[in-house]
Amino acid sequence: MTRRVKLGKYIRFKSEHILRFFEGSKKTTIRLGIITPSRTRVYLESCGKILGEARVDSIKYTRVSQLTNEDARMDGFTSREELIRALKEIYPNICEDDWITIIRFSDVIRYSKPIEKESIKEARNMRQDIARIAKLALAYGVFSSSTERRVAAYLSTTGSIKKTSKMLGLTEEQIIAVIGSIIKRLKKLGILGTESD
Repeated sequence: MTRRVKLGKYIRFKSEHILRFFEGSKKTTIRLGIITPSRTRVYLESCGKILGEARVDSIKYTRVSQLTNEDARMDGFTSREELIRALKEIYPNICEDDWITIIRFSDVIRYSKPIEKESIKEARNMRQDIARIAKLALAYGVFSSSTERRVAAYLSTTGSIKKTSKMLGLTEEQIIAVIGSIIKRLKKLGILGTESD
């Protein structure tokens, strides 16, 4: 039976594979089964941290037996044989007749520093309190960069991730990541407690 999976907002990679994306030698990822994306942008995750994001450009369904040397090169390998070995490490029972999905990415963004996955989840859960959180961050000065300060300033007046994203030229995911970091620092200082969770 063919494995069918919906691709959510996170896509996980081994650390050596995600580095190839950022270097530009890897443009695709190959996953076992039929993978259906639910969004056009995804977070690139490794070891529980979000290292960046990318746009899903295209999806191709094929069988393992139909993989080519070009597919391998797009995935950061030197040959089809090297790619098959890597796939067998991840999927030990994979066979030539199995369906796979080749996901091609573009517009890959590497964050200046990794973001804890939990920070993003917290920020999404607290969307309704964004303006209040931004005002607290401004009052207590809990910023690690001028970008964070600007994000908080815009959020404190607009209360909107979408508007702040457009005004600052950042993605909504980047704004959410900043909010997550701010929430974490405010909690560490005891300014935000468990009642905001």
